[in-house]
Amino acid sequence: MPSASANLVFFDADAFDSGLSTSLADKPGEIHVAFASPTSLNTLPPRLNTSLVEVQKSNGVVQATSTETGPDGKRALGPSIVFDVIDFLITWKERQARASQLATVHQYNAQIIYDKANGRATEITFSRRGI
Repeated sequence: MPSASANLVFFDADAFDSGLSTSLADKPGEIHVAFASPTSLNTLPPRLNTSLVEVQKSNGVVQATSTETGPDGKRALGPSIVFDVIDFLITWKERQARASQLATVHQYNAQIIYDKANGRATEITFSRRGI
């Protein structure tokens, strides 16, 4: 039975990609990816950016949400974000493995939560579509 949610901490390594892929393959309702160090909304790490691009390619939604709350106490939604794909020179076998890992995000939407005051991204939440 899939878990309701999973929590990961981002670190810039292939092991993170593998962990995210494994977590997504378990099909939880949500996966929360926290940043261990300050990360700007405008300079998200390429390996996370690539996952967000895959969400969009699969007709998913990627949104930025400010931690600022409105008068009703709810978070205000920011604009959708368009991401660039960074194409690294890797071997065909590595590309196939990476494509298989990235395919696990195809059933998810993504929400980037950031602090409006300083533009720092604090978390990315992947939410399973259709549940």
